Amino acid sequence: MEPIGRIYGEVVGSDFKFASRKYYSCKYVRTQNRHDDSIIIGKVTEVRVKNHFLERPEIIRYIDDTMDYERDTIYSYSVLAIGAIRNGKLTRDRAYALPGMPVTTASANELAQVYGIENTDIKVGYLRDARECTVCLEVNKIFRPHMTVIGRTGSGKSYFVKGIIKKLQGVRYFVFSPSDEYNNVPENKDEKVCNEIVLPLLVENIRYYLGLNISEELILQKIPFDDHIYSTQEIIKEIIAYYDKKQKGDHEQLKLNLGQIDEKDVQIPQYAQSLIQKFRSIRNLKFSKEVSKQISIKNSTIFDMSACTQLEQECIINYYLYRILQACKKTKESSRKKNIIFIEEAHNFVPSMKSTLCKTSIVNLAREGRKYDISLCFITQRPRNFDQTALSQSSNKVIFSLPHPDDIKHIMEDAVYYHTEMGNIIQRQRQGQCVIIGDAFESELETEIVF
Repeated sequence: MEPIGRIYGEVVGSDFKFASRKYYSCKYVRTQNRHDDSIIIGKVTEVRVKNHFLERPEIIRYIDDTMDYERDTIYSYSVLAIGAIRNGKLTRDRAYALPGMPVTTASANELAQVYGIENTDIKVGYLRDARECTVCLEVNKIFRPHMTVIGRTGSGKSYFVKGIIKKLQGVRYFVFSPSDEYNNVPENKDEKVCNEIVLPLLVENIRYYLGLNISEELILQKIPFDDHIYSTQEIIKEIIAYYDKKQKGDHEQLKLNLGQIDEKDVQIPQYAQSLIQKFRSIRNLKFSKEVSKQISIKNSTIFDMSACTQLEQECIINYYLYRILQACKKTKESSRKKNIIFIEEAHNFVPSMKSTLCKTSIVNLAREGRKYDISLCFITQRPRNFDQTALSQSSNKVIFSLPHPDDIKHIMEDAVYYHTEMGNIIQRQRQGQCVIIGDAFESELETEIVF
């Protein structure tokens, strides 16, 4: 391969600079260590143009259109090493670039080898500035233990997540979305969308997602609920009817007259009023004692929570995370499926500076989910508002365009692979472009997403 330049100046470790009399738009280059025949693969991070002739102040007065300035122009390329290949294999040993050695463009095979992106599960696009190199993700690596997808609205993060979900094989997934944008994802009968979510009308479960006290629990245990699906309004009427019955004695027509019972005409204790208030706060949810009327988690499920308030969404997430975890705990390790839980608008459910009904459940699941083959995928457009503990549990991050430097700083606080140029790259990204960083790869991947 024809050299595009030669290494010059002081070499710091594997990083180096090379000079050329021509400009090359290549992003990835290679050079060879003549001592051990290792091949160093690097990424061009900066290009500077110098002309020593024109740097002399006394020359300025003589400049005209007849002079040949190109002969004194030098292009200087700064290169960040991303890996080394020795005897056809990726090596972890440091390989040193040497001054005077020629530099050539890196091949697609070499890039795939040093990044570890060949022969894996899901094709998501290609390396930016190296379209011949396909970027693939291995599910067990990218979701080990968790992943966070970050980017401003319209940057391509939801498109990326939906593309991943459609390509999952042998994996059970759950999507909790405050909108209906995932409703067109399921492609077979084992995947379903639930937009009318029925929660269990059992004290031990309601205690979990509504935070009941002992008095409130005792009230619910006394109410003779049937097996049909209840609205919150019907539950409130049943509570009022219970106290009306206590005050007036048994009435044959009580059930028929529920619609006429007025709360203000019935003496209801304060602790019962607090229970009623809790149910009023989740007025859009449905409840049932009958298990068959509730949502099954045996198969992949998308929870469309677009008709629910923020508090109702928190209740749904809180309860179903609990169910998923308990189901995985009860399943033998040998027959356990991998479970991936996608949480859209994660900053609303795991905020950095306040608590929510489901925050503790999510953070605890992030800590212990790996033991039961449960991985979380957080999707957020506001990383500054996203809990740092939950973020730190994500060993891999997919970062789309972020215009605000504080957002970039927040997500990079625990990133040992961060360098100054990274912030500029993230800010300048166009729609569909992202940087993938984390334990799944040897270095950050500047990727163009194309499914």
